Amino acid sequence: MTRFGEIGNIPPGAVFLANGSSSFSRLVRAISLRNFPRDHYTHAGIYLGGRRRLIAHELYGPGATIQPLEEELASDSLVSVWAPPAPLVDVLRVCYENNAPYSLTASLMRALGWPVPAKAGLICTEFVLRAYRSAGAPLMCDRVAGVLPNELRDALESAANWKLVFRQEK
Repeated sequence: MTRFGEIGNIPPGAVFLANGSSSFSRLVRAISLRNFPRDHYTHAGIYLGGRRRLIAHELYGPGATIQPLEEELASDSLVSVWAPPAPLVDVLRVCYENNAPYSLTASLMRALGWPVPAKAGLICTEFVLRAYRSAGAPLMCDRVAGVLPNELRDALESAANWKLVFRQEK
């Protein structure tokens, strides 16, 4: 296992990208492999602080859930965290205001590039992008729909004001 950065240095509002081990994660990797041949991220979330983070990738859940950071680090083969240029004032409020039911069908349709009805629910990257947009700090020029985790990674890497603060690879 290799690790860069300290967990204690992750600020609230940081964006998490992770490579999960579930069947659904393997499917997302297979779909996005042709476009993103490196660092296959399958999930995105927002760190709340206190060694917990808000995530929006629960397969059958009503939307975003809070999961302990230690569980996520133990179960994912790759986790990278980018710090925002300025802390979000009220990241928890922004996250809850942008919460919506998670949709497996919508997630698969979006990953395949198919059109999805507006009320189909969110995928994890849409949750993150909507939260930052509503906080007045859009990440991808207001693009929200149909963004894969690897596209979000590319946007964070190319943004001069975002900084990689943590990375763990098994």
